[in-house]
Amino acid sequence: MKIKLTLQEKLRDLRDERKLRLVDVSKATGIPTTTLQRFESDEEVRVGYQDIELLTRFYGVSADYLFGLTDNRQYRNVEVDKLRLSDAAISELMSGKLNTRLLSEVISHPDFAEFLAALEVFIHQTISENIEIINKSYKIALDTINRQAVTVGRDEYIASLQEASIDPDDYLRFRLSQRFDRIARSLHDEHKKEAVSETGGGYLKSLSAQVENY
Repeated sequence: MKIKLTLQEKLRDLRDERKLRLVDVSKATGIPTTTLQRFESDEEVRVGYQDIELLTRFYGVSADYLFGLTDNRQYRNVEVDKLRLSDAAISELMSGKLNTRLLSEVISHPDFAEFLAALEVFIHQTISENIEIINKSYKIALDTINRQAVTVGRDEYIASLQEASIDPDDYLRFRLSQRFDRIARSLHDEHKKEAVSETGGGYLKSLSAQVENY
């Protein structure tokens, strides 16, 4: 579970991500270093419109993001047509039934494009014909051996050829599950780190103790 970040935390994160010092940001924006330090540490400080405009331009984020009106750093009120989603997909996303935060993490995962490509290959049977050609080649080789006289190692050759035969659906489904498993495990590990970081491990330790004593 992710916790909403304050303006001060967002400004610190944006600067840390770029490995910048306060003086670097000051030189780039013209905002005094002492003022930037207050922005990042004092929750009661008032940030002026001009300073917000300078910071949003420098960091490439929206003012709505800094003020907590959206979790999106850049995109706000994007035209639906540009997303090329179907009416059914938009309806599901707006229904509130889906964990859209998790869905966003899955889509933005670096391995998602590879998973989607594999899914497209499976759905459209892009390489099924090629696999069938390979299988026919194995069968031709198997028939050739069967017609020949018995030789040493014949059974081993036949067994190897039989095992080499590939079922297109099984193969592609395996590749799909393999790719999605990589995404799921990565997100699982990331959320586990967040849980420990947010609670200091206290909640998890307490829960483990309760389970052991149950």
